[in-house]
Amino acid sequence: MKKWILFFLPTLWLCVGLINDLTAQKLPSGLSVSQDGQRLVFGEKRVTGFYDTADIKEVRFYFTQSDYWQQLTNNYSRSADLLGKMVYDGVTYDSVGIAFKGQTSYNRLPSGAQKKSFSVNMQYVKEDRNVEGYESLNFNNAFEDPTYLREVLYGILARRHAPAVRTNFIHLYINDQDWGIYPNVQQINGEFIKEWWFSNDGIRWRADSPSGVGGGPGGGGGFGRGLAAINYLGADTSLYKNYYTLKRSEVSNPWEKLMQAANKLNQTALADLETVLPTYIDIDRTLWFLATEIAFGDDDSYVHKGAMDYYIYWDPETQRLTPIEVDGNSSLATSRATWSPFYNETNGNYPLLNKMLAVPAWRQRYLAHLRSINEASINPTTSHVHVDRLAKKIDALVKTDPRALYTYANFTSGLTILKNFFTNRYNYLSNQVEVNRIAPSISSTHYRVGNVQGQLPQIGQSVQVRSTVKGSEGISNVWLYYSNNLTGVFTKIQMKDDGNNADGSAADGVYGATIPAFAAGTYIRYYIEAVSNNSAKTVSYDPVGAEHDVYFYQVQTPLSSTAAVVINEVLASNTKDLDENKQADDWIELYNTTNNRINISGYSLTDNLTNLKKWVFPEGTFIEAKGFLTVWADEDQKQGLLHANFKLSKSGELLILSDSNGIQLDRVEFGEQQDDQGYARVPDGTGSFVIQKSTSNASNNLTTSVLDLALRGLKIYPNPAQDQVNIEAEGEIEGEILTIYNAQGRLIARQILQQKTIVNTNNWPNGTYLLRIGAVGRKLMILK
Repeated sequence: MKKWILFFLPTLWLCVGLINDLTAQKLPSGLSVSQDGQRLVFGEKRVTGFYDTADIKEVRFYFTQSDYWQQLTNNYSRSADLLGKMVYDGVTYDSVGIAFKGQTSYNRLPSGAQKKSFSVNMQYVKEDRNVEGYESLNFNNAFEDPTYLREVLYGILARRHAPAVRTNFIHLYINDQDWGIYPNVQQINGEFIKEWWFSNDGIRWRADSPSGVGGGPGGGGGFGRGLAAINYLGADTSLYKNYYTLKRSEVSNPWEKLMQAANKLNQTALADLETVLPTYIDIDRTLWFLATEIAFGDDDSYVHKGAMDYYIYWDPETQRLTPIEVDGNSSLATSRATWSPFYNETNGNYPLLNKMLAVPAWRQRYLAHLRSINEASINPTTSHVHVDRLAKKIDALVKTDPRALYTYANFTSGLTILKNFFTNRYNYLSNQVEVNRIAPSISSTHYRVGNVQGQLPQIGQSVQVRSTVKGSEGISNVWLYYSNNLTGVFTKIQMKDDGNNADGSAADGVYGATIPAFAAGTYIRYYIEAVSNNSAKTVSYDPVGAEHDVYFYQVQTPLSSTAAVVINEVLASNTKDLDENKQADDWIELYNTTNNRINISGYSLTDNLTNLKKWVFPEGTFIEAKGFLTVWADEDQKQGLLHANFKLSKSGELLILSDSNGIQLDRVEFGEQQDDQGYARVPDGTGSFVIQKSTSNASNNLTTSVLDLALRGLKIYPNPAQDQVNIEAEGEIEGEILTIYNAQGRLIARQILQQKTIVNTNNWPNGTYLLRIGAVGRKLMILK
């Protein structure tokens, strides 16, 4: 039995650990895995750090120039920064660039007003300088908003539904003089993109004329003129450069991508648009974007201006454009409480509205999203709570703000006006003819493998998906959308209630469909669309945030219990070990645990769970008996045969070694690393990982790991257990971290070990659990 347990443990740990790796390493922060491990949840959880709304952080600017205010004023017209110092949260950042910012919020201020908006360039002098990961900061003056809340609140609520900036408040001082409270608004840059997309190596534009290029009032060619709203201006890409500012591109011919998308959006016949456009534009995210701007009455927006106050991102992973909201300080105003849900839809200069909402299926999808936003974020039962919470937090600072643009009385009356907006907007949208349609209900969505609910599929196994769907006006269709990637387009198949499609009995309201088998390690996303049988064909979704809030599972990966070749050592921060080109690149060392020479041609290494064959060993690659082989992780395959197409991260990484059949042989996860220190198995091939002096192509057996020795005498009893389990060892284990995972890979317990530790398992359901200490795992059974 003991031998069986030891062979079983790597399989259990590697399978269930895939979900944890997805959570911890591979997802943008705008996505998270649900508690039960069944859903990818779109929309940020509570933000921590620089944009945490829990408290108001103090920021201080210091200038040595006696005329700094005049210099800031002079610099505004030429978009130049002024050298200064910033202190935040007790940390001093010298040599930062500070500038006045804004257009309306600068040019329309009352004469003599000192409540200017500020930008901070953390890398003005020193490259790689940032504040908790942010290199560009924006402190806005809440112009035309006596409550100070609109931009902050819009950011908090909009992030539930679409990519939107992080927001909170700061208390600003300049040369130790109180400058009052400021909304702190995230910059849309590469950091922002990484929070919502799997890659920031794409193209980013702002729909605004570049500096020095005439385009009419408001940049972008003037508002609503049909020049900067992804309008087709012709095949000559230079025409687009007058109306959009290219912020960043990691792609050759970036303007070609914008022109192609504009061409397909504007020139494709309506009957073909549903088939053609999804290759060029992320349809669902765009519909969420439009619904968000309209629901919140965003005046500085695509839907109102058709220029300037929105960004566009071309994602290299999906090869598609997505519009991004920016500048929410003019949202949530009384005058927009009665904006039509189809605002500017009939205006051909706004093609995202005019063209996309003319496609019946997309119109209904848009309406479903608008209903979701209205109920989740505009509804007074939710929105008023947010208003009260934020107002209470800033009240004292507003009352004493020495540079305030408005009175405290304006603030308190403004709160009532803001709440009235939410109430009026919610009631108005709820009573619009196309919005207040009754959509079908979808419940009890789950998947089955071999008639076992929730079981992860293996290679060759298809998956049956079931949902219960009801509708007072009948059901026209139920569709299952699935994708075999973590991002990108979905395949659409019909779900049926005929008793022949994994749906149970016929005509019982339970619909079923089958997702085909996929390769090991593949992540499958899926969601449900139900279509009412009414004349409008009203739709609903499960999850309601689809298609970026979805259900998911992963095809289990076959794992070797007796791997002959393993990852033996990793050096993720190398300054000394030189490759054949005399370059100090990071490296990965493999070890042959057997007494035989092994051909590893076709084996693969990866740092990406969704691409297990990212780098494949070339033909004719061997490891000698008890020998070592080093692969240089430098993302430069031109340097030699053993140079991988990825790099290692000093801050932590996941590595997987697979054989030519796709069976995982070894898997190593490491955290923050030290310069020229290897993350090494001791002893070679079998031991726990320790950080020690690197030993490329040589034995790691420099020392004996104290923890490894201690765990050789590890005792876990009783096993199987009922109400509690005892953990102790012959050697010293006090202070080590114990983590325990259930069979779905969910972390259920974490605690610091004593020499003898008792773990309470009274409330744990029967099943198999994995106990992990360092790199060592043990199986625990709960049987009651």
